[in-house]
Amino acid sequence: MARGTRTPLHHDEFEQAFRACAAAARLDPYDPNPWVVRLGLLRQWRRPPTEVFPIWREIVARDPWHREAHLQMYGYLSPRECGSLAQSMDFVDQVRATAPATAPTAGLPLLALIDRYHTARSQGGVQALTADRLWSGYEATRILETAQAAWPEPGQAIAGIVTPSPGDTTAATPSWPTPPPNSEPTPALEPRTAERNSRAAAGQPQGTDVRHDADR
Repeated sequence: MARGTRTPLHHDEFEQAFRACAAAARLDPYDPNPWVVRLGLLRQWRRPPTEVFPIWREIVARDPWHREAHLQMYGYLSPRECGSLAQSMDFVDQVRATAPATAPTAGLPLLALIDRYHTARSQGGVQALTADRLWSGYEATRILETAQAAWPEPGQAIAGIVTPSPGDTTAATPSWPTPPPNSEPTPALEPRTAERNSRAAAGQPQGTDVRHDADR
């Protein structure tokens, strides 16, 4: 993970790292970090959701707002890797709707906006010329206003973040992308994905009039 996803990982290195993660997880079952490293390894090897989602469930059971885990999952679900724009946006929407304002994942929506901006700029043509409009849209305005109002200042204590022990169901946990028990893991929320795909087919810009269920 420290070498980045663009550096090839040989099979023997992958197996060695995976075994080290398993050993670390046995030493401290409450530590999410060995599972986060596993997630990063599976992401590098572009493994299918059936292998990735069980690891994700183990992570959120230990630390529901683990920053690095969410960054890894966002990258895995991106159109550059194993997902799509709709899937990555659905993931960000669900994190934004369920995570506390001061959770370690608070910067994920802003990261996604920056990612979309640079993607548009890199495409050239009309996409690049109109990329700046993203920052004046409803979604960007809401995210930036939330960041300005809720993000802690330097040195300010962060309160309200509870890290549950495995099996603790009293604390809030992310509702996505954990699939239902005994079901085929799927990296998408079908209603929102269908809505975004219909927008794209109609030529409407992504991210317009973004509203969460709690806002309706």
